[in-house]
This record gives sequence, C-alpha cells and structure tokens, in this order.
Amino acid sequence: MTSVQAVNEGEALESQKRFGASSFSKALIGLGACVLGGNVVMSSDRIFDILQERVFRYRFLEEERMMAESASGLQLWLWVLGGGAIVVLVAVAAKMVFERRSEFAHSIGSEGCSALLGALCYAIMILVFEPGNPEMWLLGLPFIFLSLVLLVGDFFKEKIWFMAMLLCGTNYLGGISLLRDEKNDYHFVTSELVRKEALEGDVYLVGRINMVHARFVRYHSAARVIQVKDGLASGNLELISQQISHGGRVFAHQSYCKLFENAEEFLEKNGFILLPSSEGQAGYEILLFPQV
Repeated sequence: MTSVQAVNEGEALESQKRFGASSFSKALIGLGACVLGGNVVMSSDRIFDILQERVFRYRFLEEERMMAESASGLQLWLWVLGGGAIVVLVAVAAKMVFERRSEFAHSIGSEGCSALLGALCYAIMILVFEPGNPEMWLLGLPFIFLSLVLLVGDFFKEKIWFMAMLLCGTNYLGGISLLRDEKNDYHFVTSELVRKEALEGDVYLVGRINMVHARFVRYHSAARVIQVKDGLASGNLELISQQISHGGRVFAHQSYCKLFENAEEFLEKNGFILLPSSEGQAGYEILLFPQV
C-alpha cells in the first residue's frame, strides 16, 4: 500500500463516518446492539463480512468477532427470537402511542416533556456523529428508558416482568455469556507474546484504528506502544532498525501487519523477518536478517 493509497482510503473511511442517509440504519444497529447485546451476531461469517466491509469499514470489529466465535448456532437463534419479541412489543406499544397521541401532552406533564426532549437531543447528537457505535448510545439509555416509561408505561404495566426477562435473556445470550472465557478476549489473546516477553524499552507496533488495544497493552506490559497512524509506505522501518541495532526487541500486533497487502513480503524486502508467535494469534516479533 502506497502513501497515496493510504490517504485516499483514509479519506474514504472518514466520509463514511459523516452524517447521511445510512446514519439512520447505523443508528438502529448501534442502539439495538446497546440495548440487546448484539455481539453474538458476529458469530455469523456473512453478517460479520457485511458489517466490517460494507457498513462499518472505519471501525475495528475483530474484537467483537473473536468474542462471538465460540457462540453456537442455537445461541444465535435464541437471541434472534428474544430480540424479535422485544421489537414486536415495542412496535405494538408505538402503535398505541400514535393512536392516543392527543392525550400524551396532557398526561406526561412538563417534567415528562423535558425528559423526552433530552432523549431526542441526545439521539440527534449521536445520529450526527457516530450512530453505529453502541458505546455512544450507552450514556443515553437512562433518557431513552425514561421516555419509554412515560410514553408506553401503561402498555407494559402488566408485561413488565416479561419485558425484563426478555431484556436480561438477550443481553446474556448476546454479550455477557461471551465474556466468560479469556480465549474470547481479543486484546488478551492477541497481546500474549508482548505481555509475556517484552521488557522495558521494547517496542510494540499497533495499527492506527486499534486504540483500545494500545491502551490495554500499555496497562499490562512494559513495552513502548506505538500506533502507526501514517507513513504506511515506510512501515516505521527506521524506528525498527534503530531499536534492534541498540539491542531492543520489536513486537507487532496483527493490526500493524494488516496495514500492508503482504506484511511478511514487505518486511523481507527491507531486510527484516516477521516471526509469528507459536501460540496462534498471540502476536509477531520483527527481527533483522542474519548478517553474512
């Protein structure tokens, strides 16, 4: 990948983050994942490819992907059924609100109107900036749930326990149950090599869109973490060469390697060896070719 290609791709990814017609569908995905715990859908290869390659090319979804790899098909379908039931209930409640819309202005009062206005303003803000990110919707959930209570509280009065069970069940199947095993933790698995072997002063190269992983390794390792945000054509080769020549070690995360069409071939042409860990996805180390 040349620097020009990298700039063009970066501009294309940034344009996908801007507000547009697709923001509304992204908002449904982001809010749905936040409320229902939708990480389990990443267990489907087809759904993951669509979300990563077409919808959210500017986001790094490998973390959610690894988290969901151990989920069974049955777990996915149970989550779909639970989520579908919640959608049906909300749709029926929304229909009731529409039919009785003239009564609501008087019944919810000024306090209720303020809560609804807060929820609406927050939703508009997220819709403009990053509607597909569930973490962005998280802070607005109190407003959103309070608004639901104000609008459709009468409808759910006799169904509140059923709704609560559905929400708990979908969140457990779609997210919480996937966190029980460390082998599903993307940051833990893919940083094993640097966490076990890096000493103070060693360097760890991470791709430009993997900020969470960079923070994780800074906390759990003595290595100096460097996020490669630009200069893709150079691959930080000068830094690598200086680090190794001074007796230090250079480790690399898979997100750094994915900056190149073929990282192993690129580094080899420039006198380096990309040595993968013997522990699967645990990381890489970059070495100099032996001098003869």
